[in-house]
Amino acid sequence: MKFLKRHAYALLFTLFLMGANVYSLLKVFVIPSAVSTVSANTTSSTTASSTASTSTGKGTKTDTTYKDDNMDIKITTGKTSDTTYYVADIKLSSADYLKMALAQNTYGTNLTETTSSIAQQNNAIFAINADYYGANQSGYVIKNGQVYRDTDRNSDYEDLAVYSDGSFKTFKESDTTA
Repeated sequence: MKFLKRHAYALLFTLFLMGANVYSLLKVFVIPSAVSTVSANTTSSTTASSTASTSTGKGTKTDTTYKDDNMDIKITTGKTSDTTYYVADIKLSSADYLKMALAQNTYGTNLTETTSSIAQQNNAIFAINADYYGANQSGYVIKNGQVYRDTDRNSDYEDLAVYSDGSFKTFKESDTTA
């Protein structure tokens, strides 16, 4: 009993530090945190365009290709050293067929959903798990014209922008503002 009285503050402080560390780890890696949900306009636009592209019934597909009047997708596999990689060559008749979706239709951290599930919900023909924005506290996040995060990473990080006409451009975050 003397030991407990003598070291009570040290024990309490140790328990507090352990609890704070556990909470911090859970907050960063486990506890979902929704910042905002995708607006209904974005979702309906995505669904409408995807449905229009698949409703013709004229698409042909194999394990590595898909082709219809609006899109042509070819997937090739390569290998370098011990790494297998995949390249998707995608040609669209209009940039309107290029869409994005979020896990659980929500912008936030630790929100998870399989790529195939997100693709199915949005009637996608091809889907890629892309940016992993939720793992970072800074860095621009702009999707479908909606600014979700407007802080740069104060470094030479580069971002990829996909414009409404379908063109792509890379830029340094420090050279521009959201």
